[in-house]
Amino acid sequence: TGIAAQLIVGASLSAISRALAPSVRAAGGGTRVSLSFGEDVPASLILGRCATAGDLVYANAWGNEGDTPNEYLVQVIELADLPAALSRVWINGEYVNLKPLADFSHSAYSPGRAVEGYEIDGEDRLFVKFHDGTQTAADSYLPAKFGDDPDRPWLPDMIGRGVPYVIVTAGQRRGIHRQRPQVVVELIGSHYDRRRDSSAGGSGAQRWGDPATWRPSENPIVLLDNILRGIRDPLTGTHIWGGQDIGNNAMPASVWFAAMNECDRMVELAGGGEEPQYRAGCEVRADQEPAAVAEMLLMACQGLIANVAGQWHVRAGAPGPSVFSFTDDDLIVGTPDDFRPFPGLNDAYNSVAASYPEPEDGWKSKPAPLRASALFLAEDGDRTNTADLRFDAVPWRRQVQRLQKSALRDG
Repeated sequence: TGIAAQLIVGASLSAISRALAPSVRAAGGGTRVSLSFGEDVPASLILGRCATAGDLVYANAWGNEGDTPNEYLVQVIELADLPAALSRVWINGEYVNLKPLADFSHSAYSPGRAVEGYEIDGEDRLFVKFHDGTQTAADSYLPAKFGDDPDRPWLPDMIGRGVPYVIVTAGQRRGIHRQRPQVVVELIGSHYDRRRDSSAGGSGAQRWGDPATWRPSENPIVLLDNILRGIRDPLTGTHIWGGQDIGNNAMPASVWFAAMNECDRMVELAGGGEEPQYRAGCEVRADQEPAAVAEMLLMACQGLIANVAGQWHVRAGAPGPSVFSFTDDDLIVGTPDDFRPFPGLNDAYNSVAASYPEPEDGWKSKPAPLRASALFLAEDGDRTNTADLRFDAVPWRRQVQRLQKSALRDG
């Protein structure tokens, strides 16, 4: 079955109507085994660009300087279950800069890169070390400090293959760390982009069966393509989440490439510069319904998807002009059909409110400025009707504004 049997799209509905429709949430599949002590939890996936607090899987302390026993607190935080690239780090409510890697005076094994702003008397007191999930050996720092721990040793086989994680080391000292550092990590997931695969109608070295060739991507249609194909463990090939047995023949390259390119199309910004028209990012757990996540990605690019004669067709961007018309003669006699071309007043929206995750506020949900139309309001007899949308996969305020505007016009 998979996502193909679950994804039902009302192609005749406006973007607003589809966004406001109730979504289904059901159990999926896929668990992950913790890189340290074997805890089974739902697999976590980073699609596009997103931030996560991860799962704390190990904590310990070492060092004894002066009157400070267990001077250095160490946290190991798993971030996801597929390799991802590091974007930024958020500590105690603000983004921080990481210094270049340098030797650490207390050990031959470095605890990572020092964090700017966490120094006392010229000595660094906070460090972050990132592994992107492609590591093939255990981090040298952890076995050196905790390999002989009688209760929870960190052993050489604790590699975390396929698991991106961070090691956070905080040097306890009065005036610098009043509590355990709160860490949020912004990642960009690596995904297969068929346009970069010369064996699948594109041009490039990427291959669906070789995750090592994939590259970071924020393109929502690229992410949707990966979900339909099915997310798999890069090491074992085991299916984790999403569709199964949906390949290139079921997703015509010309159609999907056009939608991907529409998302990547650069748009000019009012204050100068430009950016891709549509991007997306979200953290997904394997117990989430794939169809609901797919709908979030379609919202991020005002997209539509439909199954046509066994093939999946997709479109991104605001609707274009009409290209087809039909009459009563085109309808099948004897087959019941129900279609309401003109919505009632309660379904005619003349303004759009929205919320989205704001990276500069720690990825907390934030309201976007209201988009309203004086013309639509007048046509509705000055009766305000506002659609309240959530763009959970769009952490870019300018893109949210574009989506509000195009959804309003579409509606």
